[in-house]
Amino acid sequence: MNFFKRWPLILVSFFFLTSVAQAGFLIEPYVGYGFGITGEDPNVEASRDTEVTYNGFDAGMRIGFRMSNFTFGVDGDYMSEKADYELSTGTAHPERQKYNFGAFAGLIFGEWSFRATWYWDSTWKFKSDDLISFNPGMKENISYKTTGEAFGLGIGWQFMEYFALNIDYRMFFYSELDGATVEKFNPGEIVLSFGFPFDLGKMITPAPQHDPWMD
Repeated sequence: MNFFKRWPLILVSFFFLTSVAQAGFLIEPYVGYGFGITGEDPNVEASRDTEVTYNGFDAGMRIGFRMSNFTFGVDGDYMSEKADYELSTGTAHPERQKYNFGAFAGLIFGEWSFRATWYWDSTWKFKSDDLISFNPGMKENISYKTTGEAFGLGIGWQFMEYFALNIDYRMFFYSELDGATVEKFNPGEIVLSFGFPFDLGKMITPAPQHDPWMD
């Protein structure tokens, strides 16, 4: 399922949650930089027992609502990354794209927030051309995608009203390559990001007006 086709679900969640708990509705777009370790990549035979690293730009958005100190909602995330394959047969630096969509739940204590996220839909896309010399079974000029799920833990520090610093750790569980079951592999990554949190309930709820008749 295309990542951008999932955003209508987010918008539906937006209006639903707004109608249910307008005063506590939260939205946080974020941008940052991620880096991780893939380890063995079953899509590349030559990567056996070889560490594969990657890094790149990350952007996404969390939408949800808050009840007292508890918060939950949905999280959509995209990363454009460049991998480093340092193999015994040579080196490769393929560019890849990763799309994540899932749900989060967490706690907020003053300026600090703590959350756990389950990405039930995670897709990792890459081109075959950069890796075909290491994996002759791949076809030329073909886009491959690996699918699975992921879990994440994150901490946020809201140091200004509309600005926050976030650090997230994610562990991925991939087991399918273009719908075919392959050997499982579990990349792990850390993402550092700037968030721009808004409490829409506070922004759209008018301040109470003074009634002179109550004096």
